[in-house]
Amino acid sequence: MRKKLALILILLTALTLTLAACVKDAPPDGGSAPPADDGNAGDDSADGEKAPYSVTVENGTAYIEAGSYFTAYAGDDMNGVLSNLVADGILSGGGVYVYGQKEYASATVPEAGAGKKLGCGRITVEGETLFFERKPLKWQVLSEDETGYYAVATEVIEYSVFNEAGSFSTTSGLLNNGKEANDYYASALCEWLNGEFFGEIFSEAEAGYVTSFTLMSVQEIYGLGLALPDDGEFKGMVRAVRPTDYMLARGERVLTAESGYFSPWWLRDAGAYKAEARIVGAGGVFADERPVTVTESNGVRPLAYFRKAA
Repeated sequence: MRKKLALILILLTALTLTLAACVKDAPPDGGSAPPADDGNAGDDSADGEKAPYSVTVENGTAYIEAGSYFTAYAGDDMNGVLSNLVADGILSGGGVYVYGQKEYASATVPEAGAGKKLGCGRITVEGETLFFERKPLKWQVLSEDETGYYAVATEVIEYSVFNEAGSFSTTSGLLNNGKEANDYYASALCEWLNGEFFGEIFSEAEAGYVTSFTLMSVQEIYGLGLALPDDGEFKGMVRAVRPTDYMLARGERVLTAESGYFSPWWLRDAGAYKAEARIVGAGGVFADERPVTVTESNGVRPLAYFRKAA
């Protein structure tokens, strides 16, 4: 009898230890202190309102995470899964697909997109279809005041023309509405950026905290401190900006260098002629006018003002 009781006690002890080992992190009890602020929380107001974005500091520079867009290659395994599902007709979406509560966009690699090395190391091949996951966007904070932050996208996240060919007279440089073809506020680029694209990247909650959404100007490059030191070989330059993997696979125009790929991107400044607007070159040069025709496709790197919680 004593042997049986001893055996039962041993078994109960072993069971208790096994159950304890299965629980990795016990939930805190009601008296536990709240977790410390790790710097990733959204901006809070005095009455507890929280902005739907996060602010972090990396190496002395503040960044905002807000909005989302198709940027990162899905990876070879997921690419294979999605390719098969689309080929079998199980997934449909006309280029944008939802799978496993995530959203993906597909791109069939054109000749201009072939041979590009994606972030994961994969080299693109002409004619193949690749899938890119929607990921949060990162914005570099250039200025902060009492009510919010001016921040610019850290990557070129799309490409667009300034105005479509045929939308203006090549003789007069005037749009069909009489405005100059290089007038940003009258351009198709401005309309798309503040309409369709804005709605594409920001949720309804986030949109309520973005009170300005535009492109940068030369004046703002200087005024918001994005320009490199205005002396020596870097005068009139900003740091070169990379495109996303999605832009590379689509074959958008980039500069190829030993350190990677870099994109030209639109400014909202007009060029000297009515059919020309200014860009930041792929190498980062902006101060030598850099006018290009408004029908050219260049990178889009938005400047946003994120308001703080009221």
